[in-house]
This record gives sequence, C-alpha cells and structure tokens, in this order.
Amino acid sequence: MRWSLFAAVAAAGYFFFSDGDVGYLLTLSAMARSFALMTVAYAFHKSATPVAPDTIRCLVVVGLCRAYSYWRRQGYVPYDPSGDYAFVIIEGSGIAGALYAAYASRQEKFAPPPGDFLIITSGAFLMGMAFHADLNKDVISDTLWAVAAYLEVLALIPALVAARAGQQQSLDFVRAIVVCRVFSLAFWSQAFAELKARSGSAYVGVVVLAVETAAVVLAVELLAASSPKGRNKND
Repeated sequence: MRWSLFAAVAAAGYFFFSDGDVGYLLTLSAMARSFALMTVAYAFHKSATPVAPDTIRCLVVVGLCRAYSYWRRQGYVPYDPSGDYAFVIIEGSGIAGALYAAYASRQEKFAPPPGDFLIITSGAFLMGMAFHADLNKDVISDTLWAVAAYLEVLALIPALVAARAGQQQSLDFVRAIVVCRVFSLAFWSQAFAELKARSGSAYVGVVVLAVETAAVVLAVELLAASSPKGRNKND
C-alpha cells in the first residue's frame, strides 16, 4: 500500500509539476528519502527502533545543511519546474520526519563502532570543505551542500553495522534509501560536470559521482544485510 502510494505520487508529480527535465530525477530522489524518513518517524512513534539512531542523527544534519544551502541560493535546486515548490516541500517533510525520529530515539544507544555520529559528521565536514562546488557562489552554503551530499552516504554506515550485528533495520526504510540512491546517481551521472570548483576545475563533480556510486553500493549492501536471508546469515 505504501509503495503504491509512493508510485502514484511520483507519477502525479511528473505529470503536474515536471516538464520531463532530467532534474526530476533529483526530485524523485528527495521524494524517496522523505518517504524513508517519514516511515521511520512513524515507526519510532509506535515505540519501535526501526533504524540505527546514528543514521537518523546524521540525516538530521544532512537536512539542516541542505535547508541552509537552499535558503541562501537555489544553485542546487533542480532546474525542472518541480524544483520551484514541490522539491522544497518534499525536502521539508523529510527534515521534519528526521527531526521527529531523532527526538524519539534520543534514549537509544549508539550503534557499535564505526557507527559513531561525531566521527562520521566530522569526516563529512572535512570532505565538504575540501571538495565543494561553486553553484551558489557562496562558500558557506556551497560547503554545507557538499557536507550534506557526503554525510548522506556516510550515514548508511551505522545502519549497515547494526544490520550486520543482527539488529533489524526497517525494510521499508532501506528499500526507499536504495531507490533514493539510484535516482540520485542517475541524475548526477548526467549532471556531475556542472559541479565545478571556484577555479573552474571539474574535479568536484568527479568526486561527487564517485561518492554517489559508493552510495548505491552501500545501500544495496544494507538491503542485503537487512533482508531475512541476510539476518539469518549474520546470525
């Protein structure tokens, strides 16, 4: 039922808010991410622990970094008409879901090493400072967008560690994350050349494309570890 609703909303968004531009792939990626976070928020509301808390905490930081970047400039918002309103609303709903899930999971223990929130976020900030584009023409918002892009990938590590340790992860969340990563890679595989450093070098786009590829691999690994067969194997 949930996935039928997701497919219906995605199709409606394409017909009513898109002109068929490749940018709609980024909107679909955000839609899948928000679907994952709202699913987790609902599960935490029901007193379950569907996903490693460190993963949720990382995704809160991702959402806040993106929110600041989009507020400052719209260099990273899809050029597709869906980027005018639909994309912002979708991202906002995902941030709200992540914030609620993080609040509901505040008493939960951190996942085993290396699922450490502070180490992961610090690594993402260092990567963002070293490799960021210049689409916003603003060093802070450009850096925070890059931090969000890298942290969103690293955020999967605590969930993967927890899944391999035998802690069940929500399959709806994991499947939605796989869909999110696939759509994101599909977009950046066509648009990575636009991510240029202030000097004009295209190395940032190559780094982002490599990270997006790694994200798909991590997401698929997480799906395999979270499936019943994967959990039985880990046991």
